[in-house]
Amino acid sequence: MKLKILLLLPIGLTIRPLKNLNAQLSDPVISRILTWKKSSEKPKWPEISHLSQHHKTYWSQWDRLTVVDGILYRKWENTTTNDINLQYVLPSADRNRVLLLLHNDQLGGHLGFKRTIARIRHRFYWAGYTGFVERWCKRCTACQKRNQPSHHTRGQMKTYIVGEPLERVSLDILGPVTQTYKGNKYVIVVTDYFTRYAEAYGVPDIEAQTVADKLLEEFICRYGLPLQIHTDQGSQFTSDLFIQLCNKLHIDKTRNSPFHPQSSGLVERLNRTIEDMISKFVPKHQKDWNQYLPYLMMAYRSSVHETLGETPCFMMMGREVRLPIDLIYGGACGI
Repeated sequence: MKLKILLLLPIGLTIRPLKNLNAQLSDPVISRILTWKKSSEKPKWPEISHLSQHHKTYWSQWDRLTVVDGILYRKWENTTTNDINLQYVLPSADRNRVLLLLHNDQLGGHLGFKRTIARIRHRFYWAGYTGFVERWCKRCTACQKRNQPSHHTRGQMKTYIVGEPLERVSLDILGPVTQTYKGNKYVIVVTDYFTRYAEAYGVPDIEAQTVADKLLEEFICRYGLPLQIHTDQGSQFTSDLFIQLCNKLHIDKTRNSPFHPQSSGLVERLNRTIEDMISKFVPKHQKDWNQYLPYLMMAYRSSVHETLGETPCFMMMGREVRLPIDLIYGGACGI
């Protein structure tokens, strides 16, 4: 059986901790900081006053820099969890390739500056990294083509208070879109309100039987029963079959107001995000978007949600998922 792997690592990135050290030693700025830290004596200002601004930035953070197994890291406090992590001080030669993985790659998802900088911050540090990432995102051709000003009128949003995963999930249909080679032209989107964890499944139709089977076999059998499912008033959700499914599983079923179908802001925002991510990767014929969908949903779930301050994966599973970048450079080290 031949497997088609869409995700490819950039040439030259190998899984070798020793390479991290050698890369730092080859960087003229970081190598000097590494030498200073190994000597355990902070240089005096007259010794560094003639050096570049980057040298001075590292020098000003002397107490936050540490050397572990010969490699330079910076201590960073996660204000959400109060944990202290070690950020690998990334040499200049690797920065473009890291941004390709964490922003441009399918598991990066072109998710914009805020989510990209959060991914960087959980793993890496270098002097001036915020400006570097901001310039990268602004110059990203795929993002600029898609990110046009939006003038859509938003409906009134209602706030739902939830306190744990799978207390309330939303179920929505995205499409119809261009039919794929496999015959799929709709996307079923399931989102957990508490964790913002989401799954998306390509389907050929949105008949009640198709939707019920996908929800039961792909979501419920994997994650368990939600207490409540919220939908719009689509015929597939108001059908006897779907209502019987909820009743049999003792799931409370709610729906949008008929005069305010746009009131579920959570669903609307996620649908726009999915459409944006897909549009930045699919070819012009758009007939293979379903091949990209699993990778892009992983990108969404593994990026920090602005409202939560954590990734949906962490909120749902209590841990972060391992990404290719973590195999290459090693995950964030906790203290």
